[in-house]
Amino acid sequence: MADYQAGLCLTALGERYGLHRQTAKAHLERRQVCIRSELPAMMPDQVQAAGQLYEASGLSLAKVAARFEVAPNTLRRAIGMAGFRIRPRGYAGPR
Repeated sequence: MADYQAGLCLTALGERYGLHRQTAKAHLERRQVCIRSELPAMMPDQVQAAGQLYEASGLSLAKVAARFEVAPNTLRRAIGMAGFRIRPRGYAGPR
């Protein structure tokens, strides 16, 4: 508990004590420790750049996600929360 409160992340805490990070999290939660959110997968400037690329290029979420080295669902969530419109699946552009 002291290591986590001193700033160690859940992954590092698990590695230090030979636990999975979710097990470390469960131990902390049982002791009513407030869990910090993990670092975001994408920085705000990356989200803006990815959203602009997604809208302007017509590339799929998967292709844009690959360029930014994140999972497609991570990209979908990030650019959606930033206000970018997510196209329907299989969208081929205006006809």
